[in-house]
Amino acid sequence: MTEGNPIIRRRNGKEYSIQKYQGKHKNEYTVMEVENGVPNGMAQLFKNGIIQMSWNMINGNRNGSLIIYNKGIVSKMTTWDSLNNISDENENGYIREVVNDEKGGRLMIEKVIGSGLVVYRGGYNSSNLTKEGRGIKYSKKSGIEKSYGYYHDDTLVHIHQSFIQEEGGEKIMIEYDENEGNENAFEVLHRIPVYIGGYTFNDESGLFVRTGRGNVINKVSGMCDAVSEWEKNGEEVEEKRRLLYGGWYEEGENTKSIRINEGVKRHKYGREQGEQEWYDCDCDCDCDCDCDEVKEEIGNDEQFAICSDCLVQQMDEVEVLVVGANSKMDYGQVSSKQELRFTRIPRLKQINIGKNSFHQVRRLIFDHLPSLSDLSIGSDCFRITSEDTWKSQRWDGICKIADCPVLQKIELGRNSFFDFQKFEISKVNSLKSIDVGIQCFFFADFVIQGRKEGDWND
Repeated sequence: MTEGNPIIRRRNGKEYSIQKYQGKHKNEYTVMEVENGVPNGMAQLFKNGIIQMSWNMINGNRNGSLIIYNKGIVSKMTTWDSLNNISDENENGYIREVVNDEKGGRLMIEKVIGSGLVVYRGGYNSSNLTKEGRGIKYSKKSGIEKSYGYYHDDTLVHIHQSFIQEEGGEKIMIEYDENEGNENAFEVLHRIPVYIGGYTFNDESGLFVRTGRGNVINKVSGMCDAVSEWEKNGEEVEEKRRLLYGGWYEEGENTKSIRINEGVKRHKYGREQGEQEWYDCDCDCDCDCDCDEVKEEIGNDEQFAICSDCLVQQMDEVEVLVVGANSKMDYGQVSSKQELRFTRIPRLKQINIGKNSFHQVRRLIFDHLPSLSDLSIGSDCFRITSEDTWKSQRWDGICKIADCPVLQKIELGRNSFFDFQKFEISKVNSLKSIDVGIQCFFFADFVIQGRKEGDWND
């Protein structure tokens, strides 16, 4: 039972409701963010002033995941649905938990309530505990691993390794080439195997690695290029390697493979420095813009205009995106809502935006790009004026980079994002270097999440 009416307090521009309780819960109280008297935002339960639980409220209703604490330390993260499944004694149901490992690991585990067998272990979306990022799928009957791949919105979309148990009981692994566009999990024609053979699970890396005898598969032909052996740490024993010739142990006349691979697809806008021709955006959208036309001239430079629909539509197969210098979006009046978003482009590995581009864009978002490894933005991009950086009267720009698991390098040119307010990076665990030019994000707050001291190479 509650004790009295909620106590209302205001902190940092937000309103909070504090509710105390009676009886055996007299040492507990909840704190909730409220809007117009309705819980909306963060909610937390405290006992003797020590946090016990934390969750989110939307319009008075509990939403998404919750965190459970033990003596102030995170015990686990789970969902309200998972808790309901346990209380209903649903043996065939599933429970999802994110356990706070002392070693620093933070993976979600999904397991069958009745048997306790783990059916998934890997990345997750912290807001609702859906599968997101790299993860391992296990058999719900035997608990044996079935595949390792990339998940998005609870669905396996790209497969990196699959595991097969042969009739004799031997378990083998098929490894696919991640650098060939992250093959589609459900389209066998997109899979590019590079290895088939023995394997083990490496505790240090948390990954399955080649171990024992195995065959190296040619990415183009699908034939065996070599047989070799690997140590338990995944390193090849080079002296054990034996080369093959189109699948044969001896050289001679070989049968040629007619397997067809898709090449790297490039998408280009504007023009490259030193080039005279213009590149069409090559998309099939229904907008009325003329993406390959020169819109205006600025000094001796021609300026290229494209629309946001053309820039991001129908790019599922694009691997390298090059945006020429002096590109822009024809918005008209500048507004803080003008946004350029690159999201859910599964094969995109590299983005290169030329100098002096997209002055009117006030929100730049890169998220859910599972293959992106390199992001480069030239000088004098994403700011209101190109004439004098000190004349800008706006400080409302936001740039976010999130959920790019293989992103390693970020390069930002001088004077770019000068009048932006915030630069936020999260869920980029492979990031090795950030190169920021002079007066780039001059007035902005930097927020970098998901990296630990010692992780940086540069």
